[in-house]
Amino acid sequence: IGIMRDGDLVQVGAPHEVVLDPVDDFVRDFTKDVRLHGMVTASTIMELDMPTMPGSALVAEVSRELGQSAAASLPCIDADGKYLGSATALNVLQAQRMGVERIEEAMLYVGDTVWEDTVLDDLVSAGLRSQHPLAVLNEEGVLQGVIPLDRLARAMAAEDAEAAGRMQV
Repeated sequence: IGIMRDGDLVQVGAPHEVVLDPVDDFVRDFTKDVRLHGMVTASTIMELDMPTMPGSALVAEVSRELGQSAAASLPCIDADGKYLGSATALNVLQAQRMGVERIEEAMLYVGDTVWEDTVLDDLVSAGLRSQHPLAVLNEEGVLQGVIPLDRLARAMAAEDAEAAGRMQV
């Protein structure tokens, strides 16, 4: 979209960019009443910098990584980056008991996955069902990022475009 003032183009961008990152007070005032929940998408609030485990990783290696990490789960991906599921302490324990060697052979927590363009209104219901971060996938099923549930809660509570904009990665 484009925002014009006195015949001059002030800002051009995707709707969420214009609302979340206005170039000046005019654009900020113009967009202040825009409802963010239908505009903020998974890709605008996801975390990009997350530890992942290759599906070929040994179960013992995943167990060590979980033990050293503050995360309750670790996303597992195949050689092409496609999301296989998340390894949790319970998954790892069950895999060890069953003699599973590689994490890709374990029963991983699939939980809720969302597409990059899923809007906040739809992320809320996924977040309410999930016990672990939401995996954000592109249309090929490749893991793009994760949305920790506390980050989702902050996005839902954002009262204005500036608060939501500060959350962007």
